[in-house]
Amino acid sequence: MSDDRLLSQLGKIAREEQEAERARLDERWDRLAGGELSADEEAELRALAEGSAAARDAYQAFSPLGSDFHERVVAAIEGKSPSAVAPSPPPALGARPARRRRGLAWTASLGSLAATLVFVLLRFVGPGPLPIYQAELGGGLSAERSGQGGAEPRRYRPGDPVVLLLRAATATDRKPALRVFFVCRGAIQPEPWQPEPVRLPGGNLEIRGSAGLDIPACTERLWVVLGRPSALPDAAVLGRAAASGKLESRSWRAIQTAGLVIEGSG
Repeated sequence: MSDDRLLSQLGKIAREEQEAERARLDERWDRLAGGELSADEEAELRALAEGSAAARDAYQAFSPLGSDFHERVVAAIEGKSPSAVAPSPPPALGARPARRRRGLAWTASLGSLAATLVFVLLRFVGPGPLPIYQAELGGGLSAERSGQGGAEPRRYRPGDPVVLLLRAATATDRKPALRVFFVCRGAIQPEPWQPEPVRLPGGNLEIRGSAGLDIPACTERLWVVLGRPSALPDAAVLGRAAASGKLESRSWRAIQTAGLVIEGSG
């Protein structure tokens, strides 16, 4: 093979890799994996997959494969050690260019297969689901935790600090993205608060705000949604989830705080 043809082949491989990377960066793939796409969005991804090899591979990789596949992967990993793959011997000196080309194509295929296998394993066995969190309100006028056994809501004056502790049931090193939704007059408000939580030992998270400022005076309780940034639901999706009692998906988890009262809210 001439140098020009070799450079052309390498350029083609680079373009294909760039196309594949663009496909992987589309946040719709994450929502496809979580079963959260609308019918129109899924149709758009199918059309994209029909016109692009990289998009087709991504569509197949991100399509939900079912719990039985997950269980088989986990069982295979727990029951068997990965087999070592012997490296290919270096090409003999004086090998013909055509043989080098076949070696290059074979190496690229192995690399693509390895990347796909690593992606599938990470998707189904790591980093694992979010832990279950318990939401605890602090600050304000109440001396005891509210919302337990019919206790009175925790009370705040305008300007009082509101401390929200999200206590992880199991230790974790993950720090998920989160949104806080306000419930006013029984309805989840559309505009969320997106504070930056402080990570505490064990994976616990702490959020601090101000009553009547960060948290509207009409607020009766809070909904906290944690998960992947691109997959966090909006107020409408959260409302439907709360109505159905399904407060988690593969990509996010929602928890509700005890009641609170900001005095002087009318």
